[in-house]
Amino acid sequence: MIVRARRDGTGGSFLVRKMRRPEQLHVREEIEMEYVGIVDGIFESRPNRFIAHVKVNGETVVSHVKNTGRCRELLLPGARVFLEYHPEAAAGKRKTAYDLIGVYKGDTLINMDSQAPNRVAFEWVQSEQGAAFLLPEGRGRIRNLRREVVHGDSRFDLAFELESGDRTVTPAFMEVKGVPWRKTAWPCSRTPPRSGGSNT
Repeated sequence: MIVRARRDGTGGSFLVRKMRRPEQLHVREEIEMEYVGIVDGIFESRPNRFIAHVKVNGETVVSHVKNTGRCRELLLPGARVFLEYHPEAAAGKRKTAYDLIGVYKGDTLINMDSQAPNRVAFEWVQSEQGAAFLLPEGRGRIRNLRREVVHGDSRFDLAFELESGDRTVTPAFMEVKGVPWRKTAWPCSRTPPRSGGSNT
């Protein structure tokens, strides 16, 4: 699974999802996830891993960082970032009015929302593309899809059952990794897998 970020001219669509087998890398499959109230800004500083100071329209605002990784190669002073504005903060329903969800590294827009990959994977497992990828020969169905499932001493992001065409049921578990860092042409993850989970 590859998750990349993109922003269109309307400021609405932000995240592009691509999920495919290695032999299908030439196939273009994109689905857009919508964010609301996207605001351009310039990154200034990150006092701690939870908040960032960002200049928006000449004024410094405090934004929640939706990724607790260090991201030192990305969150550099002067970097162009994107925030999601939450008007409900004015009513005291949030501590900050903004979430930092994207940053430019050169000409590449990188997603910073650590919750997005799990939402993407959850929707993908339910999709026709997910079923075709996960089921033997694409026949059968996926059932009992759940989030944050404990199995033995491990906790997995997703768990579900694969029911094949002959009614054989196989339990399946999925650990999802977001990769907001790139050393070569391919995304990389510096975060170790959780105990019991595979880092694939």
